[in-house]
Formats: sequence, structure tokens, C-alpha cells
Amino acid sequence: MTQHSPKYSLRAQDILRYLTAKRLEEKWRKKTRYDLKRQVFPDPVEYLDLQSSIDAVIARIRSAIRRGNFGVSQPRRYHVEKTLGLCRLMVQTSVEAAIILQCLSDRLYSDIKKQSPSKNAFFEPQDHSFKPTDEQEYGTFKSWKKFQEKILDFRDENKFVVVTDISNYYDFIDLVQLRNVITSFVTVQESLFDFYLHIISALAWRPDFMPPRQIGLPQIDLDAPRLLAHCYLFELDRFMEQRSQKNYARFMDDIDAGVDTIEDAKKLLRDTDLVLQSRSLRLNAGKTRILTAKEAYSHFRVRDNRFLEQLEARLLAMTSAGESIEAKIKKVSQVFEELYKRGYFKVGNGEKIVKRLIGIYNRFSARIPDILFEYFMSLHPNLRDSALRNVGICGVRKVDFDRIKAVFERGLVCDDYFRLILAKRLVEAKIEYDGTEAGSLKAILTYFPKDDFCSVYAAIWILSRFGLAKTIFKFLEETEFVWTNDESLSRLVAGMWPRLRENKEEFPKYYIYLGERLLPSGVELLEFHKELEGEAVKYKRIKSVIGAKNDSVPLKCTHEKMLVLQSVLRSAEIAEGDKAKLTKTHSYIMSEKSYSAGGVI
Repeated sequence: MTQHSPKYSLRAQDILRYLTAKRLEEKWRKKTRYDLKRQVFPDPVEYLDLQSSIDAVIARIRSAIRRGNFGVSQPRRYHVEKTLGLCRLMVQTSVEAAIILQCLSDRLYSDIKKQSPSKNAFFEPQDHSFKPTDEQEYGTFKSWKKFQEKILDFRDENKFVVVTDISNYYDFIDLVQLRNVITSFVTVQESLFDFYLHIISALAWRPDFMPPRQIGLPQIDLDAPRLLAHCYLFELDRFMEQRSQKNYARFMDDIDAGVDTIEDAKKLLRDTDLVLQSRSLRLNAGKTRILTAKEAYSHFRVRDNRFLEQLEARLLAMTSAGESIEAKIKKVSQVFEELYKRGYFKVGNGEKIVKRLIGIYNRFSARIPDILFEYFMSLHPNLRDSALRNVGICGVRKVDFDRIKAVFERGLVCDDYFRLILAKRLVEAKIEYDGTEAGSLKAILTYFPKDDFCSVYAAIWILSRFGLAKTIFKFLEETEFVWTNDESLSRLVAGMWPRLRENKEEFPKYYIYLGERLLPSGVELLEFHKELEGEAVKYKRIKSVIGAKNDSVPLKCTHEKMLVLQSVLRSAEIAEGDKAKLTKTHSYIMSEKSYSAGGVI
């Protein structure tokens, strides 16, 4: 018995009429490929195997839709601590689902941007260019900045500013009501929108064989769910427009407004909460505040933001003129450390200011004060990635390893994200070698449980750079019961082949071992590496990518690309001139100790 109605062929035609091979390939090439590079789970070849055969991937997608058996593969989920152990559950989806969602969200965005009920609700698709030095944010910085600028106008025009947001917003979005809200405001093609919601709902968390329910949007660092979450509050936007609430601004579920009296502020909050209750949502009482104009100036850190803009411009001018910025950075660091110890950044958007300041340090390859690195790692889960990026740019020292280890020793890690982002930042980092790094890395790896998916993923990634071939293989044997049951981990393990290949005596045994245990996704990637070693056809398809230098990462080349290069350089079919050129282009990373020595632990 078929799971589809007789009219499915008509709906499939509608879907495929929009999801053309050309459009899917364009989204992959211009957007999705870069979005996936930003994700917390690194791909061992930066999806270059898919890049070289994207036409086949797209053909499979379209064929599955046509036959009616397109399925959403099991996504990777990980917890990100917000504060005090409270975590956000994030999702990283498959390549196929990401490409489709990007196409569909772009279509919906083109429909809604002209029909949304308020110009004061800010949303724009994120910048899809890939700059590894960018600070990663869950959201779109450009539209958030416009939101902040709008709020600052309230302070000048009103006596009070209302600041609030919605409790657990994503978790309580009703997908049935979401469909009704969006279709009441925007004209969309039903078959496309239903397919959009079908994929999104399939990615939602459904634990313990619980029956499915149409409530909750998965939190994914892609445009698709953010756009839906933005649209769900169109009713609130229209309500604000109808009540002539001129000074109103919304960025996702952050809602701010300017009023002239306390009475107006309370009425606005009351009515807003009632509007939300009609959709089973509530304002977050713990984050709701009524600020005076002066308090709003302090809360939104107007002076601090202006100072940082001036500081960044000054440093850029100095470096462009060839001037040393060392004295300037030293003075800023002294003030930064003093203000932090006084608790200056504890109120309002203080942590956002700190994050922005760390971003400036990172841009100019300046090290943040050591004591602040320790505080950020221990006390500020939201700042850990920025701080780790900083030491990676400047060079990880023994003292930095010790402070990272102390975070584990003190029991301060309660999420998956820290291990994953630590692995990502260590693998891309400069290391200041002094003979203690092997012991430091081994000590840190003891805090990565061998029976947990995220920990195993992160540990394998660390070993992919720093482990000897024998060390990597030993760890794979110890965690076999984990990675042989998961497609994404199987793919990661297959990506270790260039490193395992370095053991000239044992690699035939390693190849047999992997061949007997890898899942289909892993087998495909292993075959990709074998083809790179044996023929020039695959290399020609990715030649321009792997031949490009990348000055935006500490080692001038990503680790993922380096793994691909190792297979390419083993090929007897590739011209020696090409090999020499690749070796020269990437000489910096190839001469780095962990690579030139084939591992350090």
C-alpha cells in the first residue's frame, strides 16, 4: 500500500518545477556549502567529495522527491550551555536537507519581504560567505545591528524603553498555527510550503519513542527555521501597527518599544502577552524590564559600542600605515582587565561588548589578557568560542592548555558544544611547542567519554591532527561500537584515511579494518580518497579549491583541506609540477610540527 495519495504526482511536479537541478546546484555553490563549513561538526574533507560530484547528489534528491521516498536522515544534535547549566538543543542537518531548505527559505523570503506587516520587524538571510575569523552567532548580525539602531532612536524620543522577549520561543511554536499565520499574511505555493514544513518537523526532537506532535521548531544555524520563527510573530507586528505603536522593534523574539509613561509601558506589556497567549506563547518575566532613557543608554551600551567602532577604525588605520599597534593594544588590555574585575560588563549587553572586543583582538592577532582568558573559559559559556579562537590565532601555550584542562577538572562543562568547539579550535590553531604539548593534549582527551557521540566525534577530530597513525587506529578500535552505528561518525572515520596511510607497515590492515566496518557514507568517502591517490580526474574537479591559500586561518590552510592534500600528493597520476606548486602554496602548514612529524601523541 502506498503512503501517498493519488494526487502526489501533481504535488511532486510542483515541487520539482521549483527545485530544478540548476537552482539546487546554485544554492549549494553560493550558499549551502559555506553554511555547512560554519557548523560545529567539521566535515573531514569540507564536502569536497560532494563538490566534485554535486550533479549526482542533486539527481538523487530530485529522483527521491519524484518517487515519493525522500526522507530526512537523522540529524546530529548537540547541547549548547546558555547559563547555569541550562542548554539550548541545536541541530546540524544533512547536506541534502540543507540544500532543499535553503531553496525553499529563499523562495519564502522573496514572498514575505514585500508583504510583512511591519518594517520594524528585522530579519535578513545571513551572509553566506565563509570567513573563518568571523564570530559565529546564532542569527544574522546585519539585521540585529539594524534592530539595535532602531532601539537607540527610542531613547531620544521617549521617556521609557520596554525590553522583553518570549519564553522558550522555538520550543512552543505550533506548526499548524504557524502555517495558518503565514498563509494569512503571505501568498505561498501550498505544495512547496508543506514540503518546507515537512522537512522542518522531521528535524524536531522526538525522544523516547514519544508520539509526534506539531509543536516546536528545531534550532538550526541555517536561514530556514529562523525565517519561520520570524514569520510566526506577524500577528504581533500587525497588532503593534494597528495600535499606532510607532516606536516598536522586533528581532526574532526580542521585542522592544518606546513609551512615555509607566502606565503605557504596563499596558503594552499586558496586551502583548495576551496576543502571544492566543498562540500559546508568553513573555519572559525574568527578562522583561521598563527602562528610563538613561538606563536604556547604559543597558544597550551605546557609549561602549561607539568606542569599539572608533578603536577598530584606529587600529585599522595604524596597521594600514605600517604603524605598530602593540602599545595601543597594551593600553586597551589594561583598561579591559580593570573594567572586567570591577564588574563593569555584568549588566545589560555587557557580555556582547566583551565578545565584540575579543573579536577586535582576533582581527588584529592580539592576545587577550591571560587572566581574562581564564575567566571567560570558566565563567562565560557564551565567550568560550571567541576566547579559544583568540589563543588559536596567537598560539596555544602550556598555560592555555592548563586553563582549558581546569575547566574540565572543576566540573564546569555540562554541554556538548564545548568539546566540539574546543576540538575545532585546537585543530585549526597555532601551537607553541615546548615539549609539554603531548601531555597536555592527552590530559584533555581523558575528559572525552568514549561512549558519547559528540565526545567521540570531537576526540577523533583532535587526533586527526595531533595523533600518530597508531594512536588514531587504537582510538578507533576502542570506540568502534559508537562509530559503526552512525553515518556521520562513519564518514569522519573514513576521513582519517590520509593519516592512517602514513603508517607504511600497517596501512593495508587499516584499510581492511575500515572496509569491513564503515557504513555507506564512510565507504563513499574512503573511495573518494582512494580515487585521489590513484587518478587525476577527481583532482582536476577540485584543483582550484585545494590550490588556494587561505590567510584567514592561523595555518594558512584548513585542516580539512590538508587531509585532502595528503591524498592528492600520494597520486602517481598527478603532474609533479602541480604537486610542487601545491607544496609551495601550503608550505606553512606542511612545515608545522604536528603535520611534518605525522602527529605528536
